[in-house]
Amino acid sequence: MGVLVPVDPELNGMDVLITAAANTMLTVEIWHTGRGENYVPHTQLGSYEVAVAQGESQWVHIPAKWRPESPANAFVIIKANEAISLHTSAQPQTGILVFEKGRKPIVSSDLEEVQPDQPVVQWSMRGKVRKLFCIRLTEPTEAYSPDKIAGGFGRPYGGPQLWS
Repeated sequence: MGVLVPVDPELNGMDVLITAAANTMLTVEIWHTGRGENYVPHTQLGSYEVAVAQGESQWVHIPAKWRPESPANAFVIIKANEAISLHTSAQPQTGILVFEKGRKPIVSSDLEEVQPDQPVVQWSMRGKVRKLFCIRLTEPTEAYSPDKIAGGFGRPYGGPQLWS
């Protein structure tokens, strides 16, 4: 699964609410989207493995750190693990999107513009719109500060671009 998180000014750890059916490892990757208008992984920034004890409804800390030169989106990939279930929230949060990685589609080689290894083809929000995972940043963010309302963008660009 993937979660798009606005980073402004930095990502200094995050927590994920999970249930673990057995003692296991949670693997998480942090990716830069490459450009402010992108919502898919482009450049990997780090990979983290965290030991998780069997148990229900536990917050697991991911020690991810990233300070981009300007506000940006981080694409957080939570690797599949049959022993781990992610908790979801019924409350949407603008600027945070959830994606699911699908199988590589079979695409004709004549379609140069839509090759199956492209992230925009592999990652989809279908069925996940407004269904967020329970995550929390461990440091305050400026991604929703009042100056975002007049940033010149009418849609998310390097963050939500709204005041909340």
